[in-house]
Amino acid sequence: MKKFFMFFIAGLLLSACCYVPSQKEAQKYLEKIAHQYPEKNIYVGGHSKGGNLAVYAAAFCGKRMQSRIGKIYSHD
Repeated sequence: MKKFFMFFIAGLLLSACCYVPSQKEAQKYLEKIAHQYPEKNIYVGGHSKGGNLAVYAAAFCGKRMQSRIGKIYSHD
């Protein structure tokens, strides 16, 4: 029962925040890769939490970079 409440509280905290640190790191990584390959289209994706990170990074990167994103995949 104690474990359940720990996960419940963690879920509440995550839902109350604007972002979690891993989402910002994913955004930085996407921007880094896009900068390294300026002429390429970008496909972003992940599974489970990685899918959340992919969607977040694509949603919050700059408009110019968003225009280069061909597809975003979030597999659950």
